[in-house]
Amino acid sequence: MKTFFLKILFWKNDNNSSFRIDNTVVANWFNKTQSIVFSEKSAKKEEIVLRKLISTNQNTKILDLGCGDGRYAKLYSHNISKYVGIDISETFIINDKELIKSNNIEFIHSAAHEFIYPDKFDYILLIGLITYMNDDEISQMCDNCVGMLNDQGKIILRNVVNTKNKRFYYDDKLFFIKYLFGNPRYQIIRRTEDQVIRLFNRNFKLLNTLNILDTGYNVLVWGKKNEDK
Repeated sequence: MKTFFLKILFWKNDNNSSFRIDNTVVANWFNKTQSIVFSEKSAKKEEIVLRKLISTNQNTKILDLGCGDGRYAKLYSHNISKYVGIDISETFIINDKELIKSNNIEFIHSAAHEFIYPDKFDYILLIGLITYMNDDEISQMCDNCVGMLNDQGKIILRNVVNTKNKRFYYDDKLFFIKYLFGNPRYQIIRRTEDQVIRLFNRNFKLLNTLNILDTGYNVLVWGKKNEDK
């Protein structure tokens, strides 16, 4: 019975053809819940690690793809030249614009893989983002990020550690209890670290990887490849 119940909740597969994240579902989830789906304790540990990885000054420019409730705008905006936050949730963006106001902050409603900006950034943050994206969308986002990242810039990717040997998908459309409470549909893809690295390796070189203790998160730091080689 337990095995049957788990099969209803989690659909596991190794290929991409039979499951896709629906951007409308993702946007609707965040619009209705305004939930960043993690604990405050884990968030604080994450911030401590990122503070060590992100060195800022008055000239620093940060792009935050999947900015959510704007917590990194609050954390960094007073020390840098420019912060641009992007999110697929229009409600997040509306609230961020209302609550976080500064001349060096800009919030834009867009899907991460569709976003292109004329400026270049020292850091591009991908915090808990790619679990809500399909592989082809991640590849498109990486293509766009190449043009938006300074030559010495870094991409900071915080992801959920998948301890399984293969990717798994979650779609709660089969979870009948959600309908009883009127909860919005929720979809994610969990990838192994190797799968994530393969997606980003085409455009970037891996500089560092580390785990955030007692959170289930890991951080991968990427830089531009040397095009002369």
